[in-house]
Amino acid sequence: MSLPPSVLLIEDRESNIYLCRYILERSGFRVLAARTGREGVERARAERPDLILLDLQMPEQDGFTTAADLRSFPETRDTPIVALTACVLPAEKDQALAAGCRGFIEKPIRVSEFAREVSSYLPTK
Repeated sequence: MSLPPSVLLIEDRESNIYLCRYILERSGFRVLAARTGREGVERARAERPDLILLDLQMPEQDGFTTAADLRSFPETRDTPIVALTACVLPAEKDQALAAGCRGFIEKPIRVSEFAREVSSYLPTK
């Protein structure tokens, strides 16, 4: 029996963590969470999730810096990172892609589509 796909959610807002966790766990994902970029990098290196969902706008360390940090470690270099953002301006997209994100999911998330969107970024095994 194979393990469910694991998703690390790096998000500073507790309400967003709760909603994403609820949707994803009901869809068969194993969800890990971190409230800061630094905690997310540590957790990703230790737990090796299949996918990282990353809020771009966080206090202390933003998602752009966090994505670049994740790309600098061998344990997380190839893990897909998807930006969660309310602001999808072309310049922000370019910056996120340059930092190592593979795509974007806009906030507020669309509850009926969120698990499918997340699944589309999972690596094929």
